[in-house]
Formats: sequence, structure tokens, C-alpha cells
Amino acid sequence: MLSAGSVLSSRCGLLARPGVGHLESMCAVFTGIYIAVSIAGRLRAWTSQRARQRRINKRFPSLMVPARDIGKPCEDVCAICLDPKANGQLLKKMACEHDFHVQCFDTFIHHNLMSEKVRCPMCRALELL
Repeated sequence: MLSAGSVLSSRCGLLARPGVGHLESMCAVFTGIYIAVSIAGRLRAWTSQRARQRRINKRFPSLMVPARDIGKPCEDVCAICLDPKANGQLLKKMACEHDFHVQCFDTFIHHNLMSEKVRCPMCRALELL
């Protein structure tokens, strides 16, 4: 004969198979809650990273390298990868007027994700993110 508690539990899905006690069903409930909370935490972290990336992209827009006379040899190369900057290439410029390849700059910023400020690789000027 089924008791009222076992009928209610079986309708709620807590007792899916015979012989499962209340301890196991509570463990399953807590496991489900733990999984939901951990997924919510990861989603929150992912959305905050996306918001940070949007702030960085707004703060440091990509610029096209114009055809120019190169005055100083040190401005000819990206200070992060030391590859030359080509005409028509996309660069990101910091407030101190130093520019870097987009991929190099994004990697550099990614390595400094935990801090709210970053220093220019060329002149060490402080930038707030």
C-alpha cells in the first residue's frame, strides 16, 4: 500500500525507482541546486567578460594605418610582437598615441584581465580600462 508521502514524492519525480530513500532524493535535489548555481555563476562571469570586452573595444577602437612617412624606426614595429606595421593594417591606439596590431593588443589586454589598469608596453603610461 502506498502512503500519501510516497505518492506525492513519486509524482514530483523524487522517487523515480523503488527503494530510493529520502536521503538519496534529497541528495539529488541538492545536486541539482548546486549545478544550477554553478551554471548561473559561469553565466554571470561570461556576461561580465563580454561587457568588459565591449568597454575595451569602445575605449580602444581599431584604426587603419595610413600611408605615412615613417620618422622613427621604433614606430615602424609593433612593440608587442616586433613585427613591422604595414600600410592599410588595423591597429589599436592607446591614449599615449602608441599603436599596436589588433591581435597583439587584444592578447596583451587578455593577459591583464584581472586589473582595471594597464601600462603601455612602449612608455609604461598608465591606462584605465
